[in-house]
Amino acid sequence: MSFTAFALIFTAALIHAIWNLIAKKSGGGSLFVVSYTFLATIIYLPVAVWLVYQGHLPQTLASWSVILLSSFIHLAYTLLLQKGYQKADLSVVYPVARGTAPLISATGAYLLFKEPATALSITGLFIIVGGIGVISKIDQIIYKRDLSLLKGIKYGLMIGICIAMYTLTDAFAIKQTGVHPLLLDYISNVVRTLILLPTAWNKRIQLKKVFRDSWKHSAAIGLLGTLGYTLVLYAIQFTPVSLAAPAREMSMMMAALLGYFWLKEGDATRRFLGAGCIVAGVLCLAFSGH
Repeated sequence: MSFTAFALIFTAALIHAIWNLIAKKSGGGSLFVVSYTFLATIIYLPVAVWLVYQGHLPQTLASWSVILLSSFIHLAYTLLLQKGYQKADLSVVYPVARGTAPLISATGAYLLFKEPATALSITGLFIIVGGIGVISKIDQIIYKRDLSLLKGIKYGLMIGICIAMYTLTDAFAIKQTGVHPLLLDYISNVVRTLILLPTAWNKRIQLKKVFRDSWKHSAAIGLLGTLGYTLVLYAIQFTPVSLAAPAREMSMMMAALLGYFWLKEGDATRRFLGAGCIVAGVLCLAFSGH
C-alpha cells in the first residue's frame, strides 16, 4: 500500500470515527438518517455541479446501473443498521458487522478482481478482525451462550454483507466504469433521499422536530460522512480493495480511543490492546506490497 493510499484511508478512518461519535451523542434514528442524508446533498451540491461542468457526469448505462445498485445497497445497509440497533444490542451488532465486512470484502476482491493475496496481507486482515473482537468484547458474547444474542449476530452478519457488497460495487464503479468518487457518493445520497422522501413526508412533523433539535449534528455528519467515504474511494482508485477495506477498520480503533479520552468511557486495557492489534494488522497490509 502506498503512503498516499495509507494517508487517505487513515484520514477517512479518523473522520468516520468522529462522525460516528457525533451520531452517538445525537441519539440517531431513521429520521435522523433522512436529515443528514438530505443535508449532505445540499452541502456538496456546488462541488457536484462543478464536477458535472468539468465533464465528470457518468455517460454510460453501465456507470448509471452500478451507481443505482450502490444506492440501493447503501440504503439497505442504513435501514438494517437502524433496525439492528433497535432489535438487538449494539455491542453485538456492531462488532459482528465490522468484523465480517473486511473478511467478505477481501475475499470478494480476491475472487472478482483477481487481486493477489499474500501471506502478510491475509495475516494483517485476521489481526485486524481480532483487534475488533478484543475492543468489542466478542469473547464475552461467545462465552455467555445466550440464545438472544443470535438476533444481534444475525443483524450483524446482514449489515456486514451489505458493507462488503457496497464496497465491492463502489470499487467496480470507480475502477471499471470510471465514475468520479465524489459523484458516486453524491448521486447515491440523492437517490436515497428521493427513496426516503415518502416516509419523510408521512412523518414530516416528527422530522421537523428532529431537524430543529439536531440540525447541527446532521450537518456535521452530512459533511464528514461524504468527505470520509470519498477519501476511501479515491484510495481505492489505485489500491487493491483487499487492502483498503480492512484498513478502513482503523476507524473502530480510533472510535474506541476517542471514546476513552473524549467520552471518558472505561476499560482502557481492552481498548488499547485491541487498538494495538488493529495497528499491527494495518502495518501488515501497508507493507504487504513491498
